Amino acid sequence: QRPSSRRPSTPEPPAKTVYVNVAVLKETRPHERRVALVPAVAEKLVKLGARLHMETGAGNAVALPDGAFKDIVFVDDRKALVAVADVVLCVQPPSRSG
Repeated sequence: QRPSSRRPSTPEPPAKTVYVNVAVLKETRPHERRVALVPAVAEKLVKLGARLHMETGAGNAVALPDGAFKDIVFVDDRKALVAVADVVLCVQPPSRSG
């Protein structure tokens, strides 16, 4: 039997994981009853590798309690939430005051 001329394969290093930090803000404008992200879309984003962070109570106006969202980190501090985000989702433009 002839020896193989192929080199032994060396394992390739694992692919670098790239993810996006997505922040979802609670709406603050009077009479605004929408939320920028719903659980079905959140689940899809997580499957694509996004890291989701949501302001606590963001879905309350549309009867989506925090518990309706899976694999999301809830944060009370709006400024801290935005500070680490690559993408910020909200329905209305956020106010400069907070």
